[in-house]
Amino acid sequence: MALNQHASSYSEHALFELPTYNSRLVRVQDLLNSKMLGTSLRLLHEMDVDFISINSRISAAVTNSDGRNISWYMMKGKPGLPVHDCDSDTWCVASKYSHDGFVRFGKIEFQEEDPYYVCANVSARGDHSGFAVCGNGFIVDETPPLEGSVSITNAVSGFLTDSSHMYITWSGFHDNNPARLNSYANDIKSYSVAIGWYICLEM
Repeated sequence: MALNQHASSYSEHALFELPTYNSRLVRVQDLLNSKMLGTSLRLLHEMDVDFISINSRISAAVTNSDGRNISWYMMKGKPGLPVHDCDSDTWCVASKYSHDGFVRFGKIEFQEEDPYYVCANVSARGDHSGFAVCGNGFIVDETPPLEGSVSITNAVSGFLTDSSHMYITWSGFHDNNPARLNSYANDIKSYSVAIGWYICLEM
C-alpha cells in the first residue's frame, strides 16, 4: 500500500478525492470509461480536494479501474486499508462498494483534528491484477490563516525605486489547524496577490 502523491506525478492507478457537489463531477464519471485519459487528467488534478469544510461531502475516482469490483474506505489519521473490515478498524469512518472506478460517500461527521484519506481495494480482472491505492488526503479547515505581513522591497518612503518593477515579499502567514498535510508549508495551499491604489484625503 503506497500513498499516491498525484499532485505532482502520475501513475497507472491514481486515486482522486473529489467534491461531491461540483457540476464537473458528471464529466469525471464519463472520463473514467476512457482507457486513455491523456490531457483529461488535468480535470481530476484540478478538482482534487486538500481542504474542505466540515459539512462537505466527498466522492472519489480511481483511474484504470472501470468494470472492477472496488471496496472503498474513508480513513482517518493515516492512509491504508482496514486490517479486517471497516467496522472493526478505529481508523475507518465509512466504507462503500462499487463496480466501477467511482464512489460517492454520504454524510460523514468530519473533524478538524486529523487528516482524512480515501483508499480503495480494487479486484483483479482478467490479465489485470488487483491493487490498493489511497488518495493524498485532505483536512477540514473552517478558519482563515493567521495574518502575516507584506512588504514592497524596492520602495523607499512609499515610492518605488524602479517604476517598471515591484518586488513583493510576505511572511508570517500560517494556519493553526491541528491536522497537517505535508504537501503545504505552513498549511496554506496557495497565495494570491492583488495590486490597487487609493487616494487618501485628510479632512
